[in-house]
Order: sequence, then C-alpha cells, then structure tokens
Amino acid sequence: MATKDDGTNSTLEKPNVSVPLLTSDEAKQALGTMTEDDPVKSRVELRTYKVRWIVLLSVALANLTNTYSWICFASINTITNQYYGNNYADAVLSGIFIATTIPFGLIAIPLSDKVGLKNSIWIANGCNGIGNLIRMVSCFMGEYKAYGAYFGTALAAIAYPWIMFTPPKVSSVWFPSNQRALATTIGIMANPLGVMLANIISPAIVSVPEDVKLTIFIGGIPAVIGMIVTFVFVHRNAPLFPPSVTSVKKEMPYWKGMKEAFSNIQYLIIVFILGGGIGMFNTLYIKINDILCSSGYKSSFSGACAALMVIGGVFGSVASGIFVDRTKKFALTMKLAMLGAIIFGLSFVFSGYFPGMTYILIITALLFGFFGLSAYPNGLELAAECTYPVSEGISSGYIVIMGQIFTIIITKGIDIFSRRATGQRASEYQVCYDKDVVNDEYFAKDFFYSNFFIAALGILFVLVTFAFLRPVLKRTLADKNTDEEMTMPTKAI
Repeated sequence: MATKDDGTNSTLEKPNVSVPLLTSDEAKQALGTMTEDDPVKSRVELRTYKVRWIVLLSVALANLTNTYSWICFASINTITNQYYGNNYADAVLSGIFIATTIPFGLIAIPLSDKVGLKNSIWIANGCNGIGNLIRMVSCFMGEYKAYGAYFGTALAAIAYPWIMFTPPKVSSVWFPSNQRALATTIGIMANPLGVMLANIISPAIVSVPEDVKLTIFIGGIPAVIGMIVTFVFVHRNAPLFPPSVTSVKKEMPYWKGMKEAFSNIQYLIIVFILGGGIGMFNTLYIKINDILCSSGYKSSFSGACAALMVIGGVFGSVASGIFVDRTKKFALTMKLAMLGAIIFGLSFVFSGYFPGMTYILIITALLFGFFGLSAYPNGLELAAECTYPVSEGISSGYIVIMGQIFTIIITKGIDIFSRRATGQRASEYQVCYDKDVVNDEYFAKDFFYSNFFIAALGILFVLVTFAFLRPVLKRTLADKNTDEEMTMPTKAI
C-alpha cells in the first residue's frame, strides 16, 4: 500500500496507479551528489534571511522595555516610596518581579520548545505589553495605585523568562554559526540597555512624587508598541531553509535534555558562576542608589554610574561577541571577563562607601560594565556549546533562573548586613532623604559589612571559574565536522 505524502498518514485507494518517474539525470539534479559519509549533508541548502534581524529586534525590544519597567524605580527609590505612600514600595515592586520569574521560569523552560519560538516571542511581548498597560492605568487608581502597579509588574515579570530564553534560540535557529555570538549579544544586551535608560531617564525627569508616573509611561508605551509589532510581523518559528546544519538539529525531549544538561559538570559550573554574576549585577542595579546616596552621591549620579556600566558593557559584549565568533575561545573570554568584573566591581562598591570618590567611581563603573556584561551573552553561548544538542531553552533557562535566585540571596544578604547610618554619615553625608523627612521609617543605611559580603561571593565565583571551567565546544565541533563535508554554499536572501 503506497503512502500519500500529505502529512496525514492516509493511504491511496488504488496502489497500482501509474506515477511518472524521474529520469536518472533529473533525479541527480533534484537530489544533488551523494557522499559516502552522509548522502544528505551534501544536499542540504543553507540560506540566511534578512527577516532574521526583525525577529531579533522584536526580542531585543521586549528585553529592553521589560527591564526598564523593572529597574526604573531603583535610582528614584526614595521618591517612589513617597509616591506610593510607604517605605517599601520600591522593594515590593522589585521583589514581585524577581519572585514571579522563578516559578514561571520553571514553567516556561519545558513549554518553550512545545509552543515554538514564534509563540514564545508572542507570550513574552504579550505579557510585557499588557503588564505595562496595567501599570499605566494604575496611575489613575488613586489610593489603589500601588496594588495596580504590583499586579502589572507581576504580569510583566511573567514575560521575563520567555524573553531571556529566546536570544540564544533565535541566534541558533535564524543565524549562521559565524553570527550567533553577535546575535545573542544583541538580544541579551538589550537588557542592560534598558537598565541604562532607566537610570538616565528616571532621575532626569522625576524630582517630586507625582513625576513617577512619567517614567512608568516612558517605559510602558514602547512595550505596548513592541507587542503590536510582534503580533503583526513575527509569524514563523524558523526560516524555510536553515542558516546552518546545526540549526535544524533534532532537539532532545525535555526530560532527556534535563538529564543530559544536569549530568554535565561543565554546565553546572557555568550555571553557578554565571547565575552568580547575574545576581550580583541585578543586585547592584537595585541597590546602587541606596549604596551611593548614604555617602553623599545624588540619584542622578547613581543613575549615571549605572548607565556607564551599560555603556562599557555594550562595548565589551560586542567586542567579546566578535572575538568568540572568530576564535571560539569561549572559556578564555569567560575567565578574563569574570576576573575583570570582580576586580572593578569590588573597587566600585568599596570606593562608593566614601564621599568624594566621583572620578574613581566613574572609571570603575565603566570597566566593571565592560568586563561584567561581556560575560553574560558569552556565558549563554558557552552553555549552548557544551550541552549541544540540548535545547537552548534548557541551557539558558536555568542560568536565568539561577541568576534570579542569586539576586534574592544577595539582595537579602546586603539587607541583613546593612545597618542604619549613624554619625556623620547620617547627619552630613547622606542625601537619601531630606533631613526633615528622616524618621524611623525613612532613613539612610550603612553598607560597610555588606561590601565584604559581596566581596566574598565575588572572589568565590572567580576561583571556581579559573579552577574548574574546562568546557568542550560540542556545537562548534558539530558545525566544523559538517562544514568539511558540505558542498553547497550558503545563500543570502
């Protein structure tokens, strides 16, 4: 019984119907020349499509606006607290975001492969856009505006794991092997770019509590626009023809991929060190104004330092992305990035404890960003390399979740080791609150012991990186072995 090739597994009623046959020459022309190693590889047609940049842009825009909605209160936390009428509003908004991403991240990882890349991008932009829309509406809810903001933030936070999982997936499916690290860098670096914009815009436009709604709208409107653009233009999980042979690999089932990834010691090391690095960066974004305002630095300067970190990170990430695309020296890049990040990161937090260290803080912030942020996209690509052919949703997803877990741990640790500022720090240095506002609810903090807590963790991450990171680049080896056997060139469309 002959099978009808329409994907329905139905059969032909008349098996003896004559079908015109191809001649030998026609068959060769259609199938290409076979090889002894693999008759298929030499007949695979590879193409790159310009639309890949639109797909990447939709992910990057969601990443940028989602992060902006999370971090926009950090550099104006004291004014935000006054706007919402309590001293913990900024902490609740940040805490809701982080806490929401962990359980929903665990759900998103197995679902991302089932629903497909297109639907993952739709979910990310949909939750982000609607969540930000609710936050904007909450500004007109009077005494209930805080609750509206909390709910909108929680909904936007659901988008975060879907957003953070997708850049490595987009780069793997839509981009050729020599553009993957750069594509991942662009998708990932939209995250710290959102941080930079939040730390520049919020202090610049918010001077009184009622101004807080302005920064909510500045982040919310682009998020809604990004949602609409995604629904209109993103309609495919993958290109019609792949950009590389490994782009069309048959991925492992979720539980098999989980077993493969978590039995890989090198992957576990990457999860630990990169998750810790993400946690330290997130914590610094959240706490930077608290840390610096107690030493006399205004919120505008705190925002500028955060922006400098991102500016340095953009240069560092692009440079490292181009470098590893050409050399594939992922491990070396990771080690240097972690070492530089810890040296300049600790220099920043300890310098920030003292007044009058403006220029040192500027330099260390820039260099901290250059090294620290370059580790992030490089680390996600390294995780995909050493776990291949495990899904990028798994390899990157658990790193993102570990980053959020470390964010909670480090943020809580800083709070535990901090003390209420006293002496000159409370009476002369601090600019966190106006002197006539300071009371048992609104007060500056002393982060002396917290800095040593951060230093201990940072040194631990560097030691683990240099002592144990020895990855095998499985995906690069697969691409290399395949490229040596390929006879058909890649086409650009």
